[in-house]
Amino acid sequence: MPFVKQIPKSQHKINNIGGFFRNYRINDGLSLAYVADSIRMNKGFLSDLENGKRNFPNGTIQQLSNFYDISFDENQQLYDEACDILNEAFKALFFA
Repeated sequence: MPFVKQIPKSQHKINNIGGFFRNYRINDGLSLAYVADSIRMNKGFLSDLENGKRNFPNGTIQQLSNFYDISFDENQQLYDEACDILNEAFKALFFA
């Protein structure tokens, strides 16, 4: 069995938030350089945020939310609970 690196639970939120903003940027047809320049951020740093390689500094989520004109709740409790429920339902259905 090949070695599979597991992402620590604390980093799941980082990856989800960055992926959310990356998906939103791509769906809007915006380049990484354009978004980075618009919010006065290094495009390499923004790329790392979107790919879950760095933590979001204070205020960055709000800054990106304002740029995209969206409302993003930093509280991931509801999302985490939904993921847990869906995982339990999948396991119950799969192993039934």
